[in-house]
Amino acid sequence: FNTGMAERVSRKLQLESELHLALTEKQFVLFYQPKVDVASGEIIGAEVLLRWQHPERGLISPAEFIPVLESSGLIVDVGRWVIRESCQNLQQLVEQELWGGGMRLSVNISPRQFSGQDFVNDVKNILQYVDIPENSLDFEVTESVVIHNVEETITTMTTLTSMGISFSLDDFGTGYSSISYLKRLPVSTLKVDYSFVRDIVDDHSDRVLVETIITMGKLLNLDVVAEGVEELAQLKMLADFGCHYYQGFYFSRPVPLGDFMNLLIKA
Repeated sequence: FNTGMAERVSRKLQLESELHLALTEKQFVLFYQPKVDVASGEIIGAEVLLRWQHPERGLISPAEFIPVLESSGLIVDVGRWVIRESCQNLQQLVEQELWGGGMRLSVNISPRQFSGQDFVNDVKNILQYVDIPENSLDFEVTESVVIHNVEETITTMTTLTSMGISFSLDDFGTGYSSISYLKRLPVSTLKVDYSFVRDIVDDHSDRVLVETIITMGKLLNLDVVAEGVEELAQLKMLADFGCHYYQGFYFSRPVPLGDFMNLLIKA
């Protein structure tokens, strides 16, 4: 034990307390990063990203507070709010005729949230309360969700798929290998992690990995989304590989709902 340890524990407890308050006082906000068709340049959907608008510290990075939400269990309550708020915002986009047929809004689901016993019922209740188009909501899950209790995972995903929700496998290739599960999982999309995309122009190994993932996804009739595209050279290479969609700073940073609406209007 030392002073540094005490400070870290104290800081974590302080963050937990502030995050409880953040939920009750509606300090959380949602940002949207467009997903774009590689070939046409059209917006085909977006990923919802959680942000914390702290009353004193301003906008706090998710890297700082998401791990605390996870370890404290608060991620379940916050995750439920994210799904409900995302659906309500999606309903608003539909009513304003900014959301076209076939577009999907992707929401990240944490392992703890996904494995909760009330998760499916929570989603069902939200969908009964908020009227959104069928097949317009997508859940992004990581490989860590899949690897733990595969049969239960498949059951949960299948139930949600029957409710009109699609699934994306996020950060593919960065964790446990899920190749053997892909043929069994009701997944419609593979997401190529930004850590592979970042150096594809200069790094031969990353180029091979990205092209392999894209080819595998296409052969399995899955959509493929590349994350973290920041340069035209990266986008051109992804197009050569046959990647379907991309997201990243090259098109747009994650933006608040109002700015995302403006992007849809311009599109």
